[in-house]
Amino acid sequence: METVHDLTERNICYAQARYQKLSASDLATLRALTKEFDLDAEKGEIVRIESTWYVSHAGLLSIAAHRGCHGIHVVPVLELCHPELAEWCFKATVYPSETSRGFDGFGDATPENVGEHLRNAEMRIAETRAVSRALRKAYAVPLTSVEELGRRTRSARSPLRGQLNFLIRRYKLDGDAVKRYAAEYCGVSTLRIASRQQVTRFIAYLAESLKRDPDAIRCLLTGGFVSSSVA
Repeated sequence: METVHDLTERNICYAQARYQKLSASDLATLRALTKEFDLDAEKGEIVRIESTWYVSHAGLLSIAAHRGCHGIHVVPVLELCHPELAEWCFKATVYPSETSRGFDGFGDATPENVGEHLRNAEMRIAETRAVSRALRKAYAVPLTSVEELGRRTRSARSPLRGQLNFLIRRYKLDGDAVKRYAAEYCGVSTLRIASRQQVTRFIAYLAESLKRDPDAIRCLLTGGFVSSSVA
């Protein structure tokens, strides 16, 4: 059976081969985390991204298993979930022992805060993030989990613009026509000068209309539209 010392040395060797320019402080942190949580770097339970150590969801589950986690309960936060926009929020509660009152964690995911390769998996990502956060609280893990990072690079688009573009992509709409339609709906000459409240209202209207009858919206966009059609 591998000892903590053996695992620590193996993690150090792996990290030195895998990552460049590790300082003495970096290695000391890795040693301490390995000793405290038995994380295995080769299995991806602890990883280094842009000079920072992160724990993975697999690593958190490993910690929970080793410490005899009594259970994990996960539910959607329905008032914050908007399936038509691929926006999801979950609450997870981790029970380290049978008598524990539980540790809560919330996780959200939208097309704007997940990587391109994870598109259409927002619901699963939100659940994973919620469980990860609850596990970090329950076992006092001082690292952010990899799954919570979202995109590696920040998007310059606002969340509302991202939601609108998501609907355009999902239903294969003409983007320019949608933006003209949005401007008319908001009663402005160009969408750029519409208020946040106006755009939010239009997105909710468009999402509901597409869910109910996407062909009618496509026909409207193709054939032109007038103010009365969006009243």
